[in-house]
Amino acid sequence: MSFLMTGKATYTSIGENGKEIIITAPFHSCEWENSISNYCSYAKITLPGICSLKAHKYNPNDHSGKIRSVPVDTVIKTGMKVKIECGYNHKNDLQFSGFIVSTNIKNFRLEILCEGYSYQLRNKSVYVSLRNPTVFGMLTGFLRNTDIKLSPDIPEITLTGNVKFPAGSTGLTVLEYLKKRRLTVFFYHNVLYVGLKYKQVGSEIKYQIGWNVIKNDLLLYKENQNKYSIRLELRNDDGSKTIVTEGSGTTTKINIENIKDLPFLELLAKDISLNKNPGHYSGEIETFLKPFIKPTDTANISDTQFLERNGKYFVESVKGEFGPNGGRQKVRLAIKL
Repeated sequence: MSFLMTGKATYTSIGENGKEIIITAPFHSCEWENSISNYCSYAKITLPGICSLKAHKYNPNDHSGKIRSVPVDTVIKTGMKVKIECGYNHKNDLQFSGFIVSTNIKNFRLEILCEGYSYQLRNKSVYVSLRNPTVFGMLTGFLRNTDIKLSPDIPEITLTGNVKFPAGSTGLTVLEYLKKRRLTVFFYHNVLYVGLKYKQVGSEIKYQIGWNVIKNDLLLYKENQNKYSIRLELRNDDGSKTIVTEGSGTTTKINIENIKDLPFLELLAKDISLNKNPGHYSGEIETFLKPFIKPTDTANISDTQFLERNGKYFVESVKGEFGPNGGRQKVRLAIKL
């Protein structure tokens, strides 16, 4: 069976009449990265430096119905929505969705730089003071008039006291505020999740070393030389402290602000402990574009040579590329489940 690499990008903007203008076109190459450790996913699309798009009625005043060529950089502009789909034999997967940040001619090629849905929060003003809000409720208010949806899996988290965002704050200020409280914040396309890092587990994808894994030399064993005990401390309004511990060993103290839910703090301590106490294989494998995999999925590794590698791993990030040299995914594995 032969495999033909196929890919396309879809660009969407709003025309003068309020209707969507959709452009679908192939590309010379592209790359993308989605990660639960960074709420700003990104992509880069590369087109030939001299090219044009063929469009019906590009000029809204032209009703001739003729197909005409138009320069790419006059049609594909900053702020447009963009989707990247890649795969084999036209069975493409949605690898990235977001917005065009900038375009640039480089080495005789047109580079289109893109950012995920965090782009819509860069210039969204936030100026508010809230008393004891939940994370879900707070974000629901901030995300109005955007295309961003909240994950239904966001846990119940209450923030204590007055949560203030002064003048000049943006939506990204809010996301940074939550990250500083040791919460995991990431987008999967236009869906925003805030909560525990290893609580979200998606589909299970099977990999066999030497078959559908191209490289595995960066899948390394992390020696657990020293065990750590996680100690979360929260200072209450009356001066007392709420303390949550997890594990045994050298104590790592972490100050937590504005989170008072004891059941959640216990889960958070376990979440941090998983990352702090490895003692297992982790790292990166390089694969083809199929099977499709995304952050929070489970990579089920089968290795007939090194049996200790066998098992299920949590996928932290996926970095992909598509071009003349082929299609590849670099899958970063965080912990063994």
